[in-house]
Amino acid sequence: PQSPLLPCTDNTIMKAVLSFVVYVYISATLAEQILYQLPPRGSRNYKSYLESKPRLAQYQDAWKAITKLPDMYLYQRSYEPGILFQNTSYCIRLHVLANDSTTRKVTADFRFVENTKDHVEESVVEYIKVYNTTRDNDSRVLYLSSIDENHLITNDESEGNEDAHTDSSKDKERSLLALPVAYSDYKTCLILRVPVAEKNGSQTACQMWVDKDHIEKVTRCCHFVYGLLCGPTTYVIYNKTECAREDARDPLMES
Repeated sequence: PQSPLLPCTDNTIMKAVLSFVVYVYISATLAEQILYQLPPRGSRNYKSYLESKPRLAQYQDAWKAITKLPDMYLYQRSYEPGILFQNTSYCIRLHVLANDSTTRKVTADFRFVENTKDHVEESVVEYIKVYNTTRDNDSRVLYLSSIDENHLITNDESEGNEDAHTDSSKDKERSLLALPVAYSDYKTCLILRVPVAEKNGSQTACQMWVDKDHIEKVTRCCHFVYGLLCGPTTYVIYNKTECAREDARDPLMES
């Protein structure tokens, strides 16, 4: 008698059905990887953060944040060691040169002054990637490629570090640093988590970037969210006097 669960008992038909099912599954899996551009294997699940509730996702769209705020200053951070830049770096600015909505990759120019005596400005062009997937909140994360070995973790340091991933390229392997978006109003400020700077189980390592047109009038809301999520310790990076002088010589920030 035929099984009620398997009405087709002919081996040829069953093989054809199974082959079709396997084909559909593999095709769907490949399509998902292409469509969503899955992040590096081993990406951390950032759902442990206070702001990771689904209802707050509207304030954490990483792609929208980086494209709506193309000119920003690093206003302040909640940790002292220079993770992305040296401790003495100031007037740290980000200017988006180009963005590709298909690959969800941004080409950005980072400018900063390293030498406080001679006021030597450095400029580095790097890439920021956002993965188009809701898996493990990765659509809320900016993945920053390494600035250079002096300003960012190296590939050796990324081994065993769940917040740093490597991305193979034609030239070399580059470190990718995960920066989850904690909050953005998409007009004035962007608050980023910096997991690689977290110590002793603390989840308060943050940066606050501010749009260049609002740098002198940071909103109370941005300050409030930063204080709520990032703790009481604050290191102000932006200096109006010093940065005004640098901006006067920087055509990117005049436009």
